Amino acid sequence: MKITILDGRRFRLAVIAAAKSLIRNEDYLNKINVFPVPDGDTGTNMAATLHAIVTSLRSNTDFALAEMSQQVSDTALDGARGNSGSILAQFFYGLATELAKKKQVTAKEFSKAAVAASNHSYQAMADPKEGTILSVIRIWGEAWEEQAKSHDDFVYILRYALKECKIELEKSPAKLKLEGKMKYVDSGGLGFVNMLEGIEEFIESPNLKQLLEGIKERLVPLIGSHDIAFNPNVKYRFCTECLVDSKYFDRNHIRDLLLPLGDSLILAGSTTRLKLHIHTNAPETVFTILSQFGNVRRKKVDDMKRQVRHRNQKLQEIALVVDSASDISDNIAEKYNINVVPLRLSFDKEEFIDGVTIDNATFYDRMENGKIIPKTSQPVPRDIENLYRFLLTHYKHVISLHVSDKVSGTYQGAIQAASRVDSKKITVFNTESGSIGEQIMAIKAAEMIAQGNSVHEIVNFLTGLHGEFKMIIMLETVKYAVKGGRLKPYLGGLLKILGLVPLVTITPDGKADKEGIVPRGKRGWKPAIQKFKNFFGDKVPDEIGIIHANCKDKAKKFEKLLRTHFPKAKYYYGEFGPVIGTYAGPGAIVFVGFSNAKIPPPPPKSESTLDRIIERLALPSGKNYLPVLKK
Repeated sequence: MKITILDGRRFRLAVIAAAKSLIRNEDYLNKINVFPVPDGDTGTNMAATLHAIVTSLRSNTDFALAEMSQQVSDTALDGARGNSGSILAQFFYGLATELAKKKQVTAKEFSKAAVAASNHSYQAMADPKEGTILSVIRIWGEAWEEQAKSHDDFVYILRYALKECKIELEKSPAKLKLEGKMKYVDSGGLGFVNMLEGIEEFIESPNLKQLLEGIKERLVPLIGSHDIAFNPNVKYRFCTECLVDSKYFDRNHIRDLLLPLGDSLILAGSTTRLKLHIHTNAPETVFTILSQFGNVRRKKVDDMKRQVRHRNQKLQEIALVVDSASDISDNIAEKYNINVVPLRLSFDKEEFIDGVTIDNATFYDRMENGKIIPKTSQPVPRDIENLYRFLLTHYKHVISLHVSDKVSGTYQGAIQAASRVDSKKITVFNTESGSIGEQIMAIKAAEMIAQGNSVHEIVNFLTGLHGEFKMIIMLETVKYAVKGGRLKPYLGGLLKILGLVPLVTITPDGKADKEGIVPRGKRGWKPAIQKFKNFFGDKVPDEIGIIHANCKDKAKKFEKLLRTHFPKAKYYYGEFGPVIGTYAGPGAIVFVGFSNAKIPPPPPKSESTLDRIIERLALPSGKNYLPVLKK
């Protein structure tokens, strides 16, 4: 088969074929991911970038090459994830700039676009490294430039370029100076080769229906035992990304400002839209600097330290996810191997990622000293979806616990994300709670995962906790409830005059409701505890959590009082953040109790056939022997 003209329709099919091939190899690309950080997500990031492109192409059958390539470029920039995903976005941007205003091109004309794509990919990197995807893209561009001088057949040049790319790929371990068990070819470079292989495969067997149907679902990769035994010592913890819109960017100035903050810096995009990627320990500083140049949006921060831990440690078969409404600390998340999806919050037009780009101290300081009441929103759907995809490359199943659907849309967002990934391998659970209540349920789930309980057993246990807990929120002031619209101003004014504050509770079905009115401050502690005791009646809570809003000393005094009523309970302690803090305000205390919260015993270990044989042959002395088999 010979192809001498490339139009929009053929370009679209080539991109879809390339995406399908890479997505099929997503798991393996994650497993061999070593550079720049061995966080095991290169396959997921490239697949997410390409999947965003393909989704946009489903309804576009434009025959004009310029429009088609521009759509691919724009979508890649918006959907790019990670180091390799950002480079891919700049690759497609380079193609689009050279293909502008062209309905179709010859092989010689396309060779110019191939070289432009290579050049733009290199220019986006602050410190381009040979031996990576960049080298493979460069060889691809050079092959096109060389062969288009004497050949007009796209198919011939594609196959020649693919062969040259594979040769270059084999050199990557040496160029990256990888040794021993780390000596794999570069995963980003292999991903690009996979894309070229997908195009070649489609040309050889052009089944249009199979191509378009096959891309509808992202293939969930198999769990492998592809270990890399080494300690990576991640220098910069957060993979930080965002888009910035402006009329003009001085890239060199931005590069100079950001380079001291980290490495793996990529500034992709056009003169009016910037896609940033950087590995840093200060994502909030990065976003603040960029806000000086334009509108910062689509902020994304991944914890590479946790990603490396998932990859290198022998963990359980079940991964556990919660949202940041659980107010879970880094120490607890690390101890119990819990993954946290952050909610978003904003002060007017300034957006933050809960627990990542703003901490609790800064949040409460801005609440007390600022005029703007913050607003919270559920996690970005693609963040949940991409976390699920990443975890399923390392675990067989995911349990995802979320704040009550009566107070946030996070639970519904997680269900939708699971349906787009693999709902059979992802269990989304509504805790009908939040904050310390959600956190305790997550800890219980983590303990059951560690002792080998099944997904079914864990979900049954958590379901049994519904209706078995009581949560009470004690406000220090009605000021923030009024500002946030949860309490009418005239009622707030009356309560303030009388020195009273409302108690808030979470009902058994997960709704926030009034529990009564008590005196403000310490005088309200005893009546609040009495309501707590009335709920449990003859039952005694065996697990109690106390969490505060920037008032640690006061919370410790309250804990001391609560212990006089429930001395035998196990206590959890912490500080709650923006989700409850937005409405409760500084000085508030939340406490929750669970009855019947002790986890069931671990499942019995299955005895092997050999164990049963040895047991039957046991001698009175306790020594075991096996019969000697005659030859």
